[in-house]
Amino acid sequence: MEHPGFRTHQGNKEVSMKKFILALSILASQLIYAGAVKDKFLELSDKLDKQKASIDERTKILEENINRAIKMTLMQQYNLCNAEKAEIGKDGYEVSELNQNLIYIQYQGFVGYYLFASNPTAFIQYPIDSKVLVEADAKIVRSYDSACADSGTAK
Repeated sequence: MEHPGFRTHQGNKEVSMKKFILALSILASQLIYAGAVKDKFLELSDKLDKQKASIDERTKILEENINRAIKMTLMQQYNLCNAEKAEIGKDGYEVSELNQNLIYIQYQGFVGYYLFASNPTAFIQYPIDSKVLVEADAKIVRSYDSACADSGTAK
């Protein structure tokens, strides 16, 4: 006895074949589309890699990344209100000789390092790891807190 859900006549086979072909064509079009996007990405990536930025441009990007990281650290870890004014000069950081993505910093009483995912002179980014220590933290934090109180932004 044949189950009523399994019909073997020609009409259902044609419908099943059409659905299969439709599904296969949708899948193929998605793969082709994904390939086009991937190709565009790789082309742009190669183009950007081949562009040679001057040393001044690379230094500027590096300093922007370091300054952004310093500001983020001072605001998030130390809750300092005037951290947006923090700027580090050329003598305030050192690139590791072993790993160009590791930057040692010194800013006022703060000393530490920032580790970037890729070359920090190539494009703007935040560090993926950091450790910042405070020398004589009582003086620094109090001076920043008094500046916050003077500006009326103390919490």
